[in-house]
Amino acid sequence: MFFISFIENSPQCQLNNIQVGEIIIGEFREFFHSSLSYWNQQQYLDQWRAGINRICRGEVNSSLITDMYDPNSSNIVQWWVLRCNNDIVRVRNELLFLEVLKQPFIVADIYKYIEERPAVNKKGKKISEWEVNISDLHEFYLKISDK
Repeated sequence: MFFISFIENSPQCQLNNIQVGEIIIGEFREFFHSSLSYWNQQQYLDQWRAGINRICRGEVNSSLITDMYDPNSSNIVQWWVLRCNNDIVRVRNELLFLEVLKQPFIVADIYKYIEERPAVNKKGKKISEWEVNISDLHEFYLKISDK
């Protein structure tokens, strides 16, 4: 199973200019907070749709941005990176540090900033990631592309 969406009518939203969201990858479930100071809810939804469509079209990687601030005044983008290998999509929650990029950050080119990640961190511990079958992404994409 795969699912990503915003939770409507969260009381926290009106007070803090954020939107609470949820992602489900197989049996894993996590909530996240998306700032609405730079992108609005529709921009996040559009990016998720495009990101999922990339994998469905056969690209080997993609991303789903869950927290985006103005890149001229912020240094971090929070995203879920998707890496496809045959029919399995591996998904990781990552931070993109804009200050370490070799070229200027351009939102329209977001996917070119995806790098290969090692399976273990510097201390030798396995980096958390979740797996989902590409058919689950296809199914979810068909549901959201009708909206």
